[in-house]
Amino acid sequence: MKLEGSLDAFGLPDIFQLLSYTKKTGGLHLHNATRDGVVYFASGAVTGATADTSRQLLARRSSSCS
Repeated sequence: MKLEGSLDAFGLPDIFQLLSYTKKTGGLHLHNATRDGVVYFASGAVTGATADTSRQLLARRSSSCS
């Protein structure tokens, strides 16, 4: 499933809830005029995130965490 568009229609919490509820796996790419980021999901759970063009790691959740 590919979703594209502005978050004006849906807030970021709504998007996270949709991905969690539907147990999606993949990356949610977010960007504005000056910044880029990706939030990674596995079976609906957030597993990590990167930010900016350098893809600096912001967070990672190991599979052993509940």
